[in-house]
Amino acid sequence: MAWSLILAFVLITLAVFSAIIYFNHSHNAALTYGYTAKAISDVAQRIKARVDATLSPALALAADAEDLAWSAAGEPFGPEARRYVAGFMEANPQISSVFFATGDTDFIQVYNAVPGVTIDWGKIAVPVGTRFVVRHLRGPADQARDETWTFLDAAKRPLGEPFRRMHRFDPRTRPWYKAVANEDGVKLSMPYAFATLNTVGITASKRVERGVLGVDMTLSGVSRVLEDLDIAGKGSAIAFTRDGMVIAHPDKRKIVVRSTDGTLRPARIEDLHDPIAEAMFDAARIGARLVARVQSMDAFIGAEPLAFLADEPDLISFDVGGTPFVSHIVRLETQIGTDAFLGIALLKAEVLKGVAGLTINSLALSLLFLLGGTLLIVLVARNMARPIADLARETNIIQRLELDEPVKTRSRVAEVQDLAAAIGALKTTLQGLGRYIPRGVVHNLIKEGKLPELGGQSRQVTVMFTDAVGFTKLGELMNPQDLMRKLSSYFEVLSAEVLAEGGNIDKYIGDAVMAVWNGVEDDPEHTVRACRAALKCAAENDRLNDMWRSYKWPEIHTRFGLHQGEAVVGNIGSRTRMDHTTIGACVNTASRLEGLNKAYGTRILISDVVRDRIADRFLTRPVDRVRPAGSTQPIMVYELLGALDGDDAITASPEAHRRCARWTEIYDAYLARDWAGVGSFADAFLVDFPDDGVALVFRERALRFASAPPAGDWDGVEISDRK
Repeated sequence: MAWSLILAFVLITLAVFSAIIYFNHSHNAALTYGYTAKAISDVAQRIKARVDATLSPALALAADAEDLAWSAAGEPFGPEARRYVAGFMEANPQISSVFFATGDTDFIQVYNAVPGVTIDWGKIAVPVGTRFVVRHLRGPADQARDETWTFLDAAKRPLGEPFRRMHRFDPRTRPWYKAVANEDGVKLSMPYAFATLNTVGITASKRVERGVLGVDMTLSGVSRVLEDLDIAGKGSAIAFTRDGMVIAHPDKRKIVVRSTDGTLRPARIEDLHDPIAEAMFDAARIGARLVARVQSMDAFIGAEPLAFLADEPDLISFDVGGTPFVSHIVRLETQIGTDAFLGIALLKAEVLKGVAGLTINSLALSLLFLLGGTLLIVLVARNMARPIADLARETNIIQRLELDEPVKTRSRVAEVQDLAAAIGALKTTLQGLGRYIPRGVVHNLIKEGKLPELGGQSRQVTVMFTDAVGFTKLGELMNPQDLMRKLSSYFEVLSAEVLAEGGNIDKYIGDAVMAVWNGVEDDPEHTVRACRAALKCAAENDRLNDMWRSYKWPEIHTRFGLHQGEAVVGNIGSRTRMDHTTIGACVNTASRLEGLNKAYGTRILISDVVRDRIADRFLTRPVDRVRPAGSTQPIMVYELLGALDGDDAITASPEAHRRCARWTEIYDAYLARDWAGVGSFADAFLVDFPDDGVALVFRERALRFASAPPAGDWDGVEISDRK
C-alpha cells in the first residue's frame, strides 16, 4: 500500500522540527561555537588557496630559469625573455618583478607597474603611461656601475627617454642570491618588506649557469581576504609567523613599519599595539598555557587545535580589558612553510547572539518531540529518505549526461514511484536525443533550461568529411538489410573515434560522415584532435577491412578531407523542426578536399590552414596547389601521413618518412619547371613506391608540360571541377 507524499511530508516535518528544537535546547551554544570554528577554518583554507595561487605562477616562472637566463646569442636575460616575463606578469599582477644577476657583471630587472598600484620609484622620473620598467646595471658588482632604466608602455614599446646614473648594487650580498649560490632548485625567501610597494612579499630564486634568476611577488592578496571578512568592531583577524612577523592584516597599512634608520621592514605583533593580536600570538606559541584566565583541557603545544574548552570545541576563550573573546587559531600549511598561523577572534557576545531566544523556544517545544518525533522519524525516514536521495543523485547524473544506467529507485510512496518513472523516461528520451544531435548541444539545452532558437554563432571550426570508396557498387552487390547492418557497423567505428577526440557528428550523408570540432564546446586543440581522429578512423577502417576480408565480405575503403576556418554553428530550419548543423565556406572546402583524394590516389588530404596548425605534430607532404570547384581562391593541399609521436596506431611509419623525403625532390623540380627532372625523379620514386598516386599524377603532368609548357605567368595552381 502506497502512502500519500503530502501526509508523509507533514509527519516528517513535524518530527524533524521537534528534533531540531530538542537538539537546540541541548546544544545551542556548542553548535554556535562549532560553526564559528568551521567558518574560521574555511577562511584559513581561502588564505592558503590565495597564498598558493600567488606563489604557483612565480614558482613556475622561476623553474623555467634556464630558458630565460641566456638568449641564443649569449645575451643575459635577452629582449625575448623580457617580453615573455612582461606578458607573464601582466597576467599575474602579484608578481612585482623578475630579475637576473650574472654575478659580478650584469643585473637586469623587469618591474611590473600594475595600473592603480602606488609604486615608490624614489628619484626615478617615470613617464606617465609606463606599464613595465627595465633596469640594467653593467660593470663590476663591487663598485658603482652604469645603471639604465628603460620605460615601456602596455604594448611593450619604449616610452620617453631612458634614465641613466651610476649606482652601487651587488646582488651577491642579497639573501635570495646566497640561498641558491650552492644549491639547485627553486628556493623561497622569508617574507620581507618591498620598499617600492610598501607591502610584504617573498622572492623565489634559482641558480642557473653563470647567474641567479629571481621572481618577486607580493602577499597583498592575503590581506584582502581578511579585509573582506568585515569584522571591524566585532573582533580581529591576523596572519603571522611563529616568530611574530605579521604577514596579513585587514588594514594593509599595518603590515610594514619603518625602522629607526628609515628602512621598511615587516611589522611584528608588538608593532600593532593590539592586545587581541598579542593574545592570539601567545595562543599559537604556548597553546593551553595562554593566560591564567583560560580554562582549557586537552590542549598541547604545536598542534591543531591549540586549545579546547569544555563547551567550546576547537576554540580558545580569553578576556581583553574585561571583555570576553572567542578565538580560533589554525596553522597555514602553504608553499611558504608550516610555521604560519591564522588567528580570528570575535566578541563572545557576538558569537552567542540569538542563542538565548532559541533555547526558550526549544524548551517549549521539546515535549512535543518526546511524544511522537522519534517514532515518526524511524518509520517515515526509512521509507522516504533513501529513494528521494537516490532520485536526487539521478538528476545530478542526468545533468552530466551519464545516461547509460536505468533508474533503479523503488519506494512504497506513490508520488515517489511516479517521480522515478518520469525521471527514467526523461533519461531514456535524452539518451535517444543524444544520438541525433551532439551531446554538447543536449548538455547546453539542459544547462540553459530554455527552448532552442533558430540561428547560430560564428566559430573557428575544423571540419572533416569522409567518403566510402565504391559504395554505389557495393550497394548493387548486397541486399538492403545486409548493407544497412554493414554500414551501421562501419559508422559505429568511425563515430567512436570522432567522439573520443572531442568531435561532434554533424550528419551522416549516405555513406559519408561530416564531423565538426570546436562547434559546440571550446577546444583549443581542435585541429590537432581532428587530425588524430582522421588517422584513428583510417586505422580502424583497416582493422575492420581485415576482419571482413577474413569472412570474404566486401571491404569499405574510406577517404578523408579536413579544413579549418570560420563557420556558423547553430540551428537551421523552422520553429517546429530544426537541425543543428554547421554552415560555411570551410565546410564546402573540406568536402572538396575529400573528393580530391580520388584524383591524387590519396587517403587523407588537409588544407594549408590545417597543416600550419599541426605541422610540428604530424607528418605531411605537399600535394598540389588547387582551386577547388566553386572556389575563387587556390589552396595548398597536403597529405596527412601520420603522427610524429604518441599512439603507435597512428604514428607515421619509417616508410612514410622515407616517402616524404624522396617526394621533396620531385615537388621542388616541379615548382622549378624542370619537367625532365620531375619525370626522372618520379620514375625512380615509383620503383620504390609503385602505388603512389601523387607521383603518377605529377609524372603524367610533367610529360604533358614537357611537350606543351604552361604560360609564363603559370603559378602552379590546378583548377579542379571535382565536387
